[in-house]
Amino acid sequence: MEKNEFGSIFICLIMFILMYLASITVVGIIDVETSIPKYAYILICGVISVVLFTIVYELGHIIGAKIGKYKCVFFNLFGLCFYKDNEKWRFKFKGFDGIFSFSETRFIPIETGKKSNPAHFLRGGIVSFFVSVVIGFLIYMIQPIPQVIRSGALIYFAVGLILLLYNVIPMKTDILNDGYRLKLLGSKENAEAYNDFMRIESNNRKDMADEEFKVYEKITPMTVLINRYAYYKRLANNDLTGAEEIVDLILKDSKALDSNTIYRYRIQKLYFVIMTKSKEEASEYYWKEMNSYDRKFLAKDNYIPSKRVYLLVSSIINESFSESKIAIEGMKKRINKIVDKTEKEVESALYTKCLEMAEEALKSNELTKYF
Repeated sequence: MEKNEFGSIFICLIMFILMYLASITVVGIIDVETSIPKYAYILICGVISVVLFTIVYELGHIIGAKIGKYKCVFFNLFGLCFYKDNEKWRFKFKGFDGIFSFSETRFIPIETGKKSNPAHFLRGGIVSFFVSVVIGFLIYMIQPIPQVIRSGALIYFAVGLILLLYNVIPMKTDILNDGYRLKLLGSKENAEAYNDFMRIESNNRKDMADEEFKVYEKITPMTVLINRYAYYKRLANNDLTGAEEIVDLILKDSKALDSNTIYRYRIQKLYFVIMTKSKEEASEYYWKEMNSYDRKFLAKDNYIPSKRVYLLVSSIINESFSESKIAIEGMKKRINKIVDKTEKEVESALYTKCLEMAEEALKSNELTKYF
């Protein structure tokens, strides 16, 4: 199990514990009388609260998207997925990336450029939840309404507040949540890049590959996502020089990026050095231009492109069969799970090429069987 999977399970456990504690606190304070055991009442109210919050939150997304000049192309509620294909709505069952994610709505801008504002639909879910909370408190204040319903309204508020936190916390969890995306949209250029990102993602789902991708000069966590598409497009066209230029551009202006992203692009820079320079030059770059933490990060990082470079370093520079074996094991299965079609084809081809180079460097054909 990988680190991110442990993190997802940990988040899931914390969410369940918080929701349960919030629910029993509400029930304990109000001391509601029920005809069923209190734990069953809490469970029923908790499930209803999750369903209601999800519907309300996604409804807010849709309204916000209309205001922000977007059109909905994908709507998934508890696995019931409706999506647009050739302007016709179709249905399928589909799961989710996040363990505690029960819905997803995707949009594309109606107009190109900066006129469509993604902040509207990202904030729409938050606004709609607080509107529902106001309605819930009004229900609680109306005395003729049975106590079990009024208490359920308070449980909805408690459970919904925890789910809202999961969706708006401005950091990466196990999903690309609204809070993190709002944090990325700090400028008009980021908004434009995010609109490009949604359009590209929509085209990819319809197997409509873009001919070219804009390369953003100003590097931010949002623009680097678009540059990554351009990077893989150039690799797919065997344009190593063009792909390396994108890496250099990102590393030149990388102050806004998180440390892991920077390290991973430094590792990709090493890839081009190994592929275009002599063994001696590559070794010198590895030991002198990269610091000790770069090398430690490379050895432990499970990111597929990093593993590809680790294979080359292990075989060509370190001449270690055991390290090369570690860099190969399970990678074929992981590459096959890549969602983006271009990225999957590129990584598969590059890994095969690197495997051939590794076997040549080690004078062994034993590595293939571990791939």
